[in-house]
Amino acid sequence: MDADMISAALRLRAQVIASKELLVREENAVGPSDHYSDLHRDALSSALKEEQLVEDLLAKRQEQLDRIRALSAQIDPAKLQRAKELLQEKQELVKKRDELQALLKEKNLTLSDIQARKGRITDHDAKLSHLRELAEDREQLQSYMKSTSKKISAS
Repeated sequence: MDADMISAALRLRAQVIASKELLVREENAVGPSDHYSDLHRDALSSALKEEQLVEDLLAKRQEQLDRIRALSAQIDPAKLQRAKELLQEKQELVKKRDELQALLKEKNLTLSDIQARKGRITDHDAKLSHLRELAEDREQLQSYMKSTSKKISAS
């Protein structure tokens, strides 16, 4: 039920109760005893206080909704989209990290073990690259020596 409808219903109910009380007094009809009249007034007073509390809360809620709308209007859609993308990337990275940690735990390895292996592989790759360079240099030297020896023997 809408907040305005609730507030209106409470107001109408309080008005009905107040008007019935006035009619009873005006007609000089035999009304309830003073004891019940006091209870009736207390109940009416409590109802009016609760109605005021509800109206205050509804006004506060409306202010909050207005504030939310104002803040929502200030949000840049491009930035919001980028934030969503970054959040998704973060979730993927967290998932990959968890999978990696589970794999390392399963293999009884630590991250430092993996880094040490990577260092050895890098060293090995560097050595292989150096060997290739040496082999190329050797071939060039052999070629140079052959050409030089041919020049010497031709002279």
